[in-house]
Parts: sequence; structure tokens; C-alpha cells
Amino acid sequence: MNEKKLEFRRQYILGPERITKYKDWKSIKYNSNLIITYHPELELNFINFNDSSLLLLGYILDPYNPDLDNKEILKNMITKSSCLNELIKHLYTKGGRYVLISNFNNEITILNDAAGFRQIFYYIDKKQNIWCSSQPTLIADVFGLNIDKKTKNELWQIDLFSKTSEYWFPGGLTLYKNLYHLIPNHYLNLNNCEINRFWPSNKINNISLKQFIYDTASILQGIMQSAVTRFNLAFGITSGYDTRLLLAASKNFIKDIHFFTHTHKYLNENDPDITIPKKILSDLNLQHHIVYFNETMDADFKRYFEKNTILPRYLKGLNAYAIYQYFNKLNQEMVVSNGEIGGISKTFYKLPSYFHINGKVLAILTKMHGSTFIINGYNKWLKSAGIAKENGINI
Repeated sequence: MNEKKLEFRRQYILGPERITKYKDWKSIKYNSNLIITYHPELELNFINFNDSSLLLLGYILDPYNPDLDNKEILKNMITKSSCLNELIKHLYTKGGRYVLISNFNNEITILNDAAGFRQIFYYIDKKQNIWCSSQPTLIADVFGLNIDKKTKNELWQIDLFSKTSEYWFPGGLTLYKNLYHLIPNHYLNLNNCEINRFWPSNKINNISLKQFIYDTASILQGIMQSAVTRFNLAFGITSGYDTRLLLAASKNFIKDIHFFTHTHKYLNENDPDITIPKKILSDLNLQHHIVYFNETMDADFKRYFEKNTILPRYLKGLNAYAIYQYFNKLNQEMVVSNGEIGGISKTFYKLPSYFHINGKVLAILTKMHGSTFIINGYNKWLKSAGIAKENGINI
């Protein structure tokens, strides 16, 4: 197993200095105060136009121009943008998994894709320098940080953390002091460490159902076409609505996609998540592959998995190992598409419209009550989310 390949794979860290700890990593100087150090397999694109610049980590997809690559998309956006707000409007229809750094009028900012798939964590060091990375564990590894035990002990007393492995942290919270998570729809100003919400910026207007369906279908089809054009694409399909929707969006180039379903501890071959996609793909004369669940994990893989991710769940590691082995046997790299965003955006928590929402109410609703740390995190998020409420979104 190749340690250099798996340790913090496709991750990055940026700040005022180059990080020399990871010997094979690359680096690029964005300006006199900002250097990006990154894993050699993470794609980076940099473009200048007049006095402005964009740097992209990862990949971006344009549904209306599916043949364009990363650099061409960046060029299209920067030549049509005179400021950050104009750039952001060009991102509204874009897909992908990226971090984007921009410089307009000497204002340097960082933001990520709409779903926050390529994450941004930021840290203020003892000299008040700003550092950003894809995982808090990478910053912790560089600076020798430890998880705050008091905060962790408090969290593991509450229902969500003590009774399930599917816990999560609201807002920008992490378990490290002075280390925060930049959540989607926000950008971080790297000049002064200010956080700003950029969406929604205007009142959300009503459109007809017919127009909504047309617009949404066009974007989904374009994103999938762009992904098939750019990558060797695999598709994790289940019986769920989200993956069936993406399957429909891919109908014009469906024969260029590798379809698979991954079993897990509570899923066998008689489950609807196996039988339904198998039947659908058979009707389309397409092959359905099954990635089988592992009961154990290679010790080296387990070590890298735990190092790369904050609070890694063992069952998720078994899933990752099974998929890792599967593509190793195929002897090829693939980009995997699935329906995660649909799950994120569903409404799980419902309150009557007259209900007054505050941090304590949200903590109770999400089974996180009993933690001052969580309540404060929710209240901070609500302060930012007020802009969404003003623009017609029921938070």
C-alpha cells in the first residue's frame, strides 16, 4: 500500500508559508502573503486577467458548456466579472467539487462549491495568521493541535452523539480551539478573516412549476454530461429517488457510465437498493456491478483513513475500504457520482411558522440539547441565516 498516495490524499493547506512536512507535495505562491501547499493528485488551476486572479483547487462543471475544462470555465468567469459579487453569480449554476480563491481589487477571498463537498477549515495561529485546509486533522497535524477534551466530553453526553454514529456539528463548529469550518454559501476574507454570507443576496422570486422543472432538468443533465465528458465516471445507484433522478438526467450518454451498488452491514442482495437498480439497468441493457461489504479493514488503510478525517466512523471506513479495493481490482481511477445533495437538502425538521426559533429550540429539535457549545453554534448560524429569512426562505 502506497503511503504517499493515501496520506491526506488530494488535500491542501494554505497560509503565509510553504509546508515542507509532506515531501512530495507541490506548492504555488498566490501572492506575497499566501502560499498553497497541496497533494500532487489534487488538480490546481490558476488564471490572471487584468488585475484580478482566480485559483481553483479541484474541479468545476458548467452545465451550459459541458465541453469546457477547468481553465476555460475560470477564463469565462473572470473575464465577465469585475468584482466578487459578479463572480459569485456565475457560480450559481456551476457544479463540481472545488475550492475557489479570488482576488478582486486586492480583496482576497476563499469559498467552496454549493454543497461544500471540498471543504474549507480555517485556523488562526498564535501570530494571528490565517490558515485554511480541507480537513481540521491536516491543520492539527501541521501545528500539533489536540482535540479539546472538555468540549468533546460535553458533546458525548447529549443524545445525538451518545446514541448514534451519524452525529454532526452545526454551523462552523469543530472540536479544536481557534479552528472553524466555513459552511457553504459563505466566503472567508483572507485579508481580515471576516465571514460573509453571499447567498441569498436578493428576494427569491416565484416561477411556474413548468419553468422550474425545465431549468432544474437542464442543469442536472448538463452537469452529468460535463462529468461524463471530463471523467471516467462511475455511478453509485440505489432504489432511492436521488440516484434514479440522476440516472434519468444521464439518459443521453448512459452507456459511458459504470454502475455499481455497494452493500453494507445492513444491506444484502435481496434488499430493494440492490434489486430495483438491477432491474432498471437490466431493462436498459446495462450491467449492474455489486461492491461487497467487508467485515475487516486493512491495518494500513485504517491508519490512513483515521488520520485523514476528523472523528472517522469505523463502518464508514469499511465502506471506503470496500470501494477502494473494488477500483483497485478494476485497475482504474474513477470519479463516483451519487445522490448525496438530495439527502442534505430534504426537510427533516419541521416547526409551525409561528414558532420562534433560537439556538436552544434548534438544539432540542436536532437532539443536541444540553450543550452550551451547540446552542452558541446555532445562535451564530441563525445570525447569518437571518439574511435568508429576509429574502423569502423559511429557515
